[in-house]
Amino acid sequence: MMTAGDPIRGGRSRSGERPSFINQYNFYPMNRKILFFGLPPLLLLGILVMLSPRQEIVQNDRNRNWVSHKRIKISDTLSVFGDVDDLCFSGRTLWMNKRTKIACYDLNSGNTIDVAALKTPGGSFSGFIIREKNLYLHEINSSLISRFDLEHSKITAQYTFRFPVAALLAVPDTHTLVLNRIRAENAGIERVMTDLRGNIRQADLLPATRVDGGLLYYSGTETFSGQYYVSLPFYKDSAWVFDEKYTALRAFRLVDASDQDFEFKTVGNRRYLAETVNRHRLDATALGNLLLVVSNVSSENQTRDDFVRRSTIDAYAIDTGTYLFSFYLPSYKKSRISQLAVSGDSLLAAAYFNSQILLFDLRDFLKNEIAAHGNIQ
Repeated sequence: MMTAGDPIRGGRSRSGERPSFINQYNFYPMNRKILFFGLPPLLLLGILVMLSPRQEIVQNDRNRNWVSHKRIKISDTLSVFGDVDDLCFSGRTLWMNKRTKIACYDLNSGNTIDVAALKTPGGSFSGFIIREKNLYLHEINSSLISRFDLEHSKITAQYTFRFPVAALLAVPDTHTLVLNRIRAENAGIERVMTDLRGNIRQADLLPATRVDGGLLYYSGTETFSGQYYVSLPFYKDSAWVFDEKYTALRAFRLVDASDQDFEFKTVGNRRYLAETVNRHRLDATALGNLLLVVSNVSSENQTRDDFVRRSTIDAYAIDTGTYLFSFYLPSYKKSRISQLAVSGDSLLAAAYFNSQILLFDLRDFLKNEIAAHGNIQ
């Protein structure tokens, strides 16, 4: 069985593998002219690329606590034929947000099914949440939240709100939703708790996300461990922890913090983050008291080759916000990890930018780390 310690080379682009130079031209007579006249410019271009500055990697001056990933085993590989924006486990079923439709993979049978009732030809889903045998999902650029019954495979309710919804974040109970609301006057974002009719019970749940303009400034991911909600920012340096009722408990600083400056550009009456602002994190998932974060920031005790060829995972204790350790997961066919989800029996699903999903068995790995760090589950 392959393990995560085995070398899987690559880790470079969204687009996957490119055709080789020889396969591209096939050496047919007509193409020999192309090869003859095209080769010198290509060689010159290659030399210029070699001499040009290497791609900048964000690095902070902290040292990570690296632990061996050799106990992590790859248990399965899925090809999903398209981008995956979200992953979520429900028992032995892995749910995937494939933008215009929702699909699920049955770990017992090995079958992948596109859920017919969950397609949106006119747009795409911003995300979904599973709560008490129901799947709640939000369509981008809409104020509609749908509830899908997992047992009977049908939509049982739809809720339309009076204000624009940027994202569905949490479902603390079957009568309450936590949303990012767009404030129309300046495209700012406000995190609110509402009932199913759109009546706001509590506003400004997270004041740090109430931003005037800069639609990406607030962006991040939300994960639920069964005990805690964790709000993890992509650009900022601190995560926030909430209890099951979505009451804020604490914030904690992340190990890949770099205190970057934020620059904005204005388009019409809206502000956006400038291209010079770096995304520090790609995704996160939680299991019990353990938070796993896909980091996009290199540390002082990390080589460029290790950072580029693998995905860096940072682990935290959610109850205290303590940084615990870091480990690598391999790249796959020249692609790195974009999404994570973990099941109750410690199976980790990792979606890659090349539309592949790898399933990792974390049980032996977590047993070893629990012995070293205490009960992190």
